[in-house]
Amino acid sequence: MYLTIQVTCYTLLRMKLYAIIEPLYQKSPWCIQYLQGLHYEAGRNAIQLVYCAKPEDIASPEQGMRTCCIFIGSTQAWLSDIALRLKERRIQGISTIQEGLFLAAGTSEISINYSQAMTALQSYFQTYGKNKTALFGVNTHSSTDSIKAAAFSRTFPDGHIFSHTGEIKESCINFLTAHEQFDSVICCSDLVALALLRFLQQQKSIVPQELWLVAFGHSPLADYCTPSITCVRCDYELLGRQMVKLAQLLIKNHSLSTLSGTVQASIESKGTTDNTPVSQRRNDTKPFRRFESGQKFYDDPLFQELSALDRLFSNILPVDFQILQGIYNKKRYIDLAEELHMSENSIKYRTKRMMGLVARTTREELIKLVSLYVNLEGKET
Repeated sequence: MYLTIQVTCYTLLRMKLYAIIEPLYQKSPWCIQYLQGLHYEAGRNAIQLVYCAKPEDIASPEQGMRTCCIFIGSTQAWLSDIALRLKERRIQGISTIQEGLFLAAGTSEISINYSQAMTALQSYFQTYGKNKTALFGVNTHSSTDSIKAAAFSRTFPDGHIFSHTGEIKESCINFLTAHEQFDSVICCSDLVALALLRFLQQQKSIVPQELWLVAFGHSPLADYCTPSITCVRCDYELLGRQMVKLAQLLIKNHSLSTLSGTVQASIESKGTTDNTPVSQRRNDTKPFRRFESGQKFYDDPLFQELSALDRLFSNILPVDFQILQGIYNKKRYIDLAEELHMSENSIKYRTKRMMGLVARTTREELIKLVSLYVNLEGKET
């Protein structure tokens, strides 16, 4: 089912906001962050959210009025199709489409400045003598990954791109056969980076001593793995907020046909680059300036496994991590209760809650999953 938001402004009536979300992208960690920002900004400005299934469910605007529709997705064909259908209905589209990709005329956009991010990474790598870089985990059906790949090719002309040709596991194996040619790798997403880091460690490849690893995006899980993952922070929640602001400006100013803006990304150094310092810029906004089965990536069992872990570590407290460590180390509930100054029932409740977040039915299954990526014996960086 599509999630939809529109903005229609009548002087004395509450503003309405519609949005359409690509179905298979809807549950991804990145889309959830977009929606958090969108809902926050809409609530902050008393904008009414109205959900519908498709562009045809949104009434065309009356003469002299303007209706805006935010649409969020990943697949290029889906984005292009939605933009065209909105244009045909005289509805102003606002999307997260990235630089260099073209949608129907009249579509406004807000995007991450991936060219700036790649340039910053190149400078970071070269400063510390890293000159053989690969881009890993490109989902060829993803508009965002296509932009990252294009920016990478411009910035790292001698670099190599590893695209997904099947499952994530297969892509990791392909990289492992050639990883000794590189001294640094950029992963298109944080979850893909987690998968690759695990495969590299299984093959006794030393990160960061032999290979620096950086990921686009920041999953809370990335801070718990060993080593923690250096990331290019992309503020998707800020993007969601800015889309609502663009809609408000378009509604209030009919002389503006379209608006666009970019959000800067910043590098946050962690364990996979040996905590090597980098000068950072704050996230900032620069305002104004055919369907195919391309979503297999989101159905990949490994991606779903990592998404479940991301969901878990986005919703736990430090005490929950202590409970996980206790269970891993074979401690009884009664002993954990005494150690953490909690009741035994509270510990059981919090354990079941964590099991639910990753869709596991036993605590053994929960611990088995978490321990694949996280050191439960003692957190290191």
